Amino acid sequence: MVGFPPPLDKRITLENWDRPPFNRWSFQNIREVLPTAKVAKGPGPTWEIPRAEQDFDDLEVRHPRNGRLGHVRDVLEQTYTDGFILIHDNRIVYERYFNDMGAHTLHLSQSVAKSVTATVCGILIHRGLIDRDAPLKELIPELDTCGYADATLRQVLDMRSGVRFGETYTDPDSDIAMVDYAAGWKPHRAGKPEAVLDIPLVLEQEREHGGFFQYRSIETDVMAWVMQRVTNKGIAEL
Repeated sequence: MVGFPPPLDKRITLENWDRPPFNRWSFQNIREVLPTAKVAKGPGPTWEIPRAEQDFDDLEVRHPRNGRLGHVRDVLEQTYTDGFILIHDNRIVYERYFNDMGAHTLHLSQSVAKSVTATVCGILIHRGLIDRDAPLKELIPELDTCGYADATLRQVLDMRSGVRFGETYTDPDSDIAMVDYAAGWKPHRAGKPEAVLDIPLVLEQEREHGGFFQYRSIETDVMAWVMQRVTNKGIAEL
């Protein structure tokens, strides 16, 4: 994205923003690619994490792609890492930044947002605002005829519902690709869902709820739907 305008082959688009090498720019400039909402930390105190730093730059590790031995810093650079932090015993022991990123640079969180959302959901459960063991159809009547009807919020929090959902990111026809189209993360395609919350309504149950864990992004969307319905607040506000 250097120059004005940038060369056509270097421009960030909805088609390429989340793929290398384009994501080296877009992950730190996501507000210029997609609509975002500002989420403040709130008025509460911050937790200052103490430091006990060590230099692991030259520590030998195996490269995750080719299995060869390499040094930590070199592997981080070769895997296009923007920021890396190691916390042990509640102390920061190693922290490095690359690609012009710094400690206070805004950066796309991706699925870290799942953990933040689930933590807020836990607070609402603790306050007695949500029954985590109620069937989802009782919390969201619209789910009555889909695979989520008899699943509980606890099962969705744990990603242990029995609902079928494909999380293959490279398949343009997968379930997760439908989320990208509906959310505006990719150019919309005719015949695809118009909104993210249209997607759970057509998902079917393929096994008993409460079984094994399976990572599925749509579970967080269902959880957030419950949170918003119960509190009548948007997820960014919550």
